[in-house]
Amino acid sequence: MTLNSLEPDTQADLKSDWATLILNTNYDKFSFKDTLAYINPESYWGIAEYQNQYYNADYSPKGIEYDFNELLLSYKEYLDSEASAQEKDIMLKNFSLFENSCNFFNKTASDAIYSYINQYK
Repeated sequence: MTLNSLEPDTQADLKSDWATLILNTNYDKFSFKDTLAYINPESYWGIAEYQNQYYNADYSPKGIEYDFNELLLSYKEYLDSEASAQEKDIMLKNFSLFENSCNFFNKTASDAIYSYINQYK
């Protein structure tokens, strides 16, 4: 699990992986405004490049929905059963953040935000 994609070691690894992915014809190329990503069409995982920085990318195509509570549950199960002591320490520090953060932004989220904003116009 990459907790901070901007750390120099992580950036070096992602940049190296990026160089491989751009040559891999099994990955789809996506351009999102000012971000370029190469995504595996089967797993929807890939790497994105934004302002000369590299990030792990999870693509959510239209029609696929995620239950964030289910993701938190699987994270907690991993934490309780498989994580090493060192991983647990780091993961416990981040669990509350994950639990109380917004991780997906889509049309439904946009519509809810616009609806809320329009109440104050």
